Amino acid sequence: ILHGALFYQLLRTFSRSPYVLELGSSNIPNTVPMRQALMILSLLLVLQAIAAGQTINFSDLSLKDYLVHELCVDTTHSTINFSNDLPVDLNGDGEIQESEALAVEWLALEDFSDEYSISAIQDLNFFPNLRYLKIWSLDSLLQVSDLALDSLQWLWVADCVLLRTLDISNLPGITASLRIEGLTKLDSLNIQNGSVADQFSLFYTIGIKHACIDDIPAEYDAFDVFGAMLPGVLPSTNCGLVHTEQLFSAEEDLKIYPNPSAGDFYIETDQPVLEIQVLNAMGQVLFRQNTGHRVKLSSFPAGSYFLRIKLADKIELRKIYRN
Repeated sequence: ILHGALFYQLLRTFSRSPYVLELGSSNIPNTVPMRQALMILSLLLVLQAIAAGQTINFSDLSLKDYLVHELCVDTTHSTINFSNDLPVDLNGDGEIQESEALAVEWLALEDFSDEYSISAIQDLNFFPNLRYLKIWSLDSLLQVSDLALDSLQWLWVADCVLLRTLDISNLPGITASLRIEGLTKLDSLNIQNGSVADQFSLFYTIGIKHACIDDIPAEYDAFDVFGAMLPGVLPSTNCGLVHTEQLFSAEEDLKIYPNPSAGDFYIETDQPVLEIQVLNAMGQVLFRQNTGHRVKLSSFPAGSYFLRIKLADKIELRKIYRN
């Protein structure tokens, strides 16, 4: 702001003399249009400086704290080895300026330790240049919707255990990669955005009650291969047709306790347990057992795991924590 103001004052000083620029023996006359043009230029510089210093007012303060304190920005832009190099708050003032948000193209929201309680991510609309967004293990996040990120090409949502709604219907630019993985509580999924991503995955996402998709064979095939829907329910191309019986909020018919646990986890259900698999965060099977309602993980390192529990009529996937 100061630089722009000084430049503006300097131009006013020049405007009082008959010439503003001298090149050898040739002079450029100080005409009224030239004075106006130069003053407009200085005003634009002032406005640019003001915009760079504007602070974003976040509605979700947990999201703001995360972006300020965590290394979540990847400057290498590698889809293979995502490297969180920097926080969004580059100047370290504890705030996020619009200029800092505009500079972010690749962003990762990861909270494996449950340190933050991020419940909404609509504030990411202040990041219009985002091309890659990864949302992992935000266990307090209930919905992903209302994002206006026209530049977004890659989206990876995984292991958000309470996520109920995922809607990317207004994000047609997601054509490179769409990964919806490890979600087990989705009431509604809407990916009808007019395109299908080159990489589309529903790995370990199960029990979706309603899904709206594009009339594209590749999307139908993916739901069939991964078995992501609630048994007996098929994805639809009619986004307005949401069966109320599919969006029920029934009492849990399967409980796992204690969670977290120092080693032993107990499964409570009225149905016979046919098989239990213990998976790591990458979906690799570490251990399996065919019977019983008790899982012993005392020999496993502390951290988060998944239990894939096969019952008589369905498969449940639950996240557990070994402390």
